[in-house]
Amino acid sequence: MNLLIKIINLTIQRNNKNILKNISMDIHSKSFLNIYGANGSGKTSFLKVITGISEMESGEIVNNTKNQVYVGHKYGLKTNLTVSENLILDLQNNNSDKRMNLAQVMEMYKMSKYRDVLVKHLSHGLQKRVSLMRTLLLDSDIWILDEPFSALDEETKKILDKTFIEAIKQNKTIIVTSHSILKHDRIDIQNYLLEDGRIQ
Repeated sequence: MNLLIKIINLTIQRNNKNILKNISMDIHSKSFLNIYGANGSGKTSFLKVITGISEMESGEIVNNTKNQVYVGHKYGLKTNLTVSENLILDLQNNNSDKRMNLAQVMEMYKMSKYRDVLVKHLSHGLQKRVSLMRTLLLDSDIWILDEPFSALDEETKKILDKTFIEAIKQNKTIIVTSHSILKHDRIDIQNYLLEDGRIQ
């Protein structure tokens, strides 16, 4: 397995207080990592730093990925655009042919009938479906998903689960956060507890 991201002595501060301290970790291709812990433990801050959205206080991150997809708590959708317009906008910023057809992804996520609906008229659960569809549309080495199973109905959870299985088969790496340990009968999930500023 190839080393995608190397984290060396990472420390993150918020309001002049260390929320993560001296974290080191190697993240390889074809791996599934679950960073779990209580609310406020620093899970979202950790993801935002390794994606480059936020800055670290100290340490080093060596990122060998060419492309990555990040889906956070805020879905990053333009609510006055339709579902298809949002996704086409994403595709315009992703210069690769290694992606699924928009119609295929719409069908997979059972969103074809909402194609021309403004995002602001969708429920939160359906808006999250749209944000998760980016993982299939955009060419990426790594998916970084902040609490992806929250606000999902059972149907969407099953769809997401299938995409995880296929992504690992294609040597992609997946990093998620959650509140508890995750287990799967077809995926080897590495669970890391984030507590008291450290990963265990």
